[in-house]
Formats: sequence, C-alpha cells, structure tokens
Amino acid sequence: MIPSRLICNGCASSPVLRNKATIEYIYSIVSYLFQAAEPFDQKEFIHVVTTGLTQVDEAKIMTMGDYLRQEGKKEGIKEGIIEGMLKGKQEGIYEGLLKGQVEASKTIAKELLNCMSVKDVAKITKLPIAEVEALLTEKSH
Repeated sequence: MIPSRLICNGCASSPVLRNKATIEYIYSIVSYLFQAAEPFDQKEFIHVVTTGLTQVDEAKIMTMGDYLRQEGKKEGIKEGIIEGMLKGKQEGIYEGLLKGQVEASKTIAKELLNCMSVKDVAKITKLPIAEVEALLTEKSH
C-alpha cells in the first residue's frame, strides 16, 4: 500500500502518475532507496517527493545515482583489499612454514651425514640427493 504522504496533489494531475502501477513502481524505488542508501537525508528526500515533483530534476537524480554508485565502488574496493590481505597473509604463513621445514630438514641432514650415507640421509629427510650432496660439500669447507 502506498502511504498517502507520498501521493501529492500536483503529481496526481500528471497522466503518468495517475496510473496505479506507475505509482507503485515509484514507491518501490523510493522504498529501496531508503533501505539501501542510509547516508542521505531521508527527511529532505521525503519533503522533495511530497511537495510535488512536477518535473523531473535529472541533475539531482543523477547525482543521487552517482553517489550510490560511488558508495558501492568504495565498499567493493574495501572488501577486495581485505580479501587480498587475508589471502596474502595465508600464503605468507604457508611459505614461511615450508621454508622452516626445509631448513629443519637441512639441519638434520647435516648431522646425519656424520654417520650415514647421502642416499640414506636423502631418504630420511625427504631432500633431493643433489641437495644432500651439496650439504656434504658445504660441510667439508
């Protein structure tokens, strides 16, 4: 149901606004604006609507549309930044853990090379044989 405060005398004389479906459509749009765009002054908006927009002020309508678009863009950018930061943090943690595991394996391998063959050390530490051999030459210098 359309509140009577949204139907003004000047608007009712317009052939377009006498159509009940058109009025209900406009009411739906206005209702959506009130729900979706809290930052603008709702009392002023109601005043403009109820005092009778006998002609459409396209500049004001475009300004409101531009404002809402800008707010949507800002929100999207904000969400994108947060999502990117979280993903970057997760990747950083993963890379750090992986690097730590490799370093721990190398440390263990250096100790095991004192009493085991390169092949056995590679098998235990899961390091490639070439890397274990490099640790052996590094250890001897």
